[in-house]
Amino acid sequence: MNKIIRELRDRKARLVDEAQQLIADGKIAEAKARNAKIASINDQIEAIENLEAESARNSKTEQLTQEEIDANKTADMTRAEKVEAIRKTPEYRNAWIHAIRNHATIKDIMTIPGYAPLKNALTETGGDPVGEDGGFLVPIEFDNMIWTLRRDYTALADLVTVETVNGLTGWRAVEKSALTTGFADLTEAQPIPTTTEPKFVKVPYTLKGYGGLIEVSNDLLNDSPVNLMRYLANWFARKSVLTENALILGILNALTAVAYDSTKKITPLKTALNKTLDPAISRRAVILTNQSGFDYLDQQEDSTGRPLLQPDLTNPTQYKALGRPVVVLSDALMPNAASGKFPLFVGDFKECIDMFRRGALEMASTNVGGTAFVNATTLVRGITRLDAVQIDATAVCAMQIGTVGG
Repeated sequence: MNKIIRELRDRKARLVDEAQQLIADGKIAEAKARNAKIASINDQIEAIENLEAESARNSKTEQLTQEEIDANKTADMTRAEKVEAIRKTPEYRNAWIHAIRNHATIKDIMTIPGYAPLKNALTETGGDPVGEDGGFLVPIEFDNMIWTLRRDYTALADLVTVETVNGLTGWRAVEKSALTTGFADLTEAQPIPTTTEPKFVKVPYTLKGYGGLIEVSNDLLNDSPVNLMRYLANWFARKSVLTENALILGILNALTAVAYDSTKKITPLKTALNKTLDPAISRRAVILTNQSGFDYLDQQEDSTGRPLLQPDLTNPTQYKALGRPVVVLSDALMPNAASGKFPLFVGDFKECIDMFRRGALEMASTNVGGTAFVNATTLVRGITRLDAVQIDATAVCAMQIGTVGG
């Protein structure tokens, strides 16, 4: 691998770690600065890779040497790493765009040489085309566009624990009473004593496909690859956020909600943070509500007359309440209860919920069926594979804001 690319990727990995930590610490502005640097590094890497590919085409000897180097480099890579390496190449992006424009099928890419990169990515996971019912794995460049555009939406996945998995099913062992159980007292030359704790619970997950269709005009389909990808990425970003939010809200809404007596102002919120939640959870807590709940909180003051909601110094467009970040969804996405009470969740959502994602998104296109044939357009289908699982219900306190008996 080009030494400069290796150094750039190492620097990118460090920036990604820093950005994730800054987001976890609520330092959104600083995280955005890191993301800008990451985007710049991606551009540098792509430019260098394009130059290397062109140079390799000009020299058969150099091409063979590069293939040998790549073969040695990928010998010990995992399947997921190999697929990602394939999806990063310009050849993969070009083949993917060609497949979308020409409505290629899985059968096509298995038999037509020009689609070899798509075939390699689909079969690298063990010979079973993972996109058989979903389409082709999208290029890494397209993935990056989606993750950039997702920042324009309130994604609840940013609050929970997210794991990327390769299989459609699996499980995780979760320790119960992890916050109260330490190591056992050991006696020299004696076996480690057995105790009734900690207890582990096996939490299974099963990924399910979620997808939709978007109609694309032939003019846009024949536009530049960047413009076409940006258009599709914006659609996929919005739809994927809405899908993930619905799965997460399904778990939160199933929690047993306690009454939040609105006549007691901010006292119920303080009680939830001080007593209901474990102190370690409370320190990391996030407050999630809808527009109605936010409006209520925005009208509350502490005992000194200071507004409950305070701008986040690291991001003036965001607010904190009692030192905890406040996340707001629209009333349409998080509706009020049938009684009219406002939903409010407070706690550490990463401890409460795990979301499992299949590593790569899938897309395919057709000009047959639906409105495509009649309108002389193309239908593009996108599929993501997800599951969300409740891990620890005690990590989040569910509340409904309203008058007692109302």
